[in-house]
Parts: sequence; C-alpha cells; structure tokens
Amino acid sequence: MRLLLGEVTPSVRCPLAPGTSGRGLLGIRAQEVHLASECTDGLMVRLTFRTYLGGAFEVRVSVGQHVIPLVTTAPVQEGETIGLTLGRVHFFLERQ
Repeated sequence: MRLLLGEVTPSVRCPLAPGTSGRGLLGIRAQEVHLASECTDGLMVRLTFRTYLGGAFEVRVSVGQHVIPLVTTAPVQEGETIGLTLGRVHFFLERQ
C-alpha cells in the first residue's frame, strides 16, 4: 500500500481484501509502532523532538508533512533520521 505524504510516497505492508482499491485510513495500534536504527522494511522518519520521561522518551517524528508522537525506550537523538517499523496495519476504505 502506498502512503501519500506530501512529497514522500512510502509503502507499507497491509493485508487487503481482493479488489480493494481507493483512498482510506490506516489504523495502527501504538504498540505496533517501533523505532529502529536500521530499517529495511519501514519508513524513514526524522526525530524532531525528544524529552526524557524517566525510563522512556517521549518523541515526535516527522514523515512527510505529518508529525507522529511516540513513547520509546530506544536511545535516539533529536535531529536523527531513523526507521519506523509498523506491525499489524489495518486499512479502512473511505466511503464515497
């Protein structure tokens, strides 16, 4: 599945029913989103904000024109470009 994120058009794996096509929404549970220093099967994102929460970090990553807030224990640095991997992704077809 291709994601239209401004100038960026990455792809993610998502099971679709046969014949499904068109615009829609992706549903992703927070526990299915992970940051990875090496990423061969995911999105490359830029870490734009990081603050220490005591045992974890609250971070914000940008992909295209979107900013995604996350909590992670990964030792990432603000300004770093890192991988964002997605576990199970759900697609909801936009109703016309």
